Amino acid sequence: MHLKNYSLIKHDNIWKLAPAYDFLSTTIALQYPEEESALPINGRKNKFRREDLVDYLAIDHLKLTPKIVGAIMAELEAQRYTFIDLIARSYLTEQMKDAYVKVLNERYNRLYVASDG
Repeated sequence: MHLKNYSLIKHDNIWKLAPAYDFLSTTIALQYPEEESALPINGRKNKFRREDLVDYLAIDHLKLTPKIVGAIMAELEAQRYTFIDLIARSYLTEQMKDAYVKVLNERYNRLYVASDG
């Protein structure tokens, strides 16, 4: 992802993340991808941890409350198999579908399983 892939919308004096567009996983297309994101988060471009995305970005910098973060995380966790179903119904080859699900599961594990740093 590049910074240009993220947009904000202001409505009634409230800023929100715009609906997703132009998202594609280069991780499955590139043989040896160097980065997960062109935008550093907490000094990292790879192997983002819960501490980077939730603690540093969402809570420290976006100032989201723990209640809001908890609701977002619960919704994201609940949608995991919806994402896997969408991948299964995509026009990707079976090999690419398998690779995509592997990446998705690995990243979910980083968010929802305690990390050791």
